[in-house]
Amino acid sequence: MYMGTIVSYGKKIDRKTKWTEHRRNLTVRPKQQNIIRTKLPYPKIIARAAKYVLECWNRFTDEVMLNSVVVYTNQTIAVKSAEYVDKYMIKETHLDEIKAVFDLL
Repeated sequence: MYMGTIVSYGKKIDRKTKWTEHRRNLTVRPKQQNIIRTKLPYPKIIARAAKYVLECWNRFTDEVMLNSVVVYTNQTIAVKSAEYVDKYMIKETHLDEIKAVFDLL
């Protein structure tokens, strides 16, 4: 904080947030305790050899997991289809469709 800086604390909500009238000095490095270190995301070791995103995704998922997604999605579709009059417009999903959706992600 600078000399003569007016510091006020949060008014009604928390009374803990510190607000200052002046910006901090940008020529001085922030204290080490105020620096947040983050690691950049990268694939795990088993997926580093993958050249494409889908290859990386396939190394973390298997057919059993995807079939479970298909089964539970079809259960949800069956429950929701009871609300509709035109049942011919609602169809169950298949493994290829689920893979296509995950490919889009």
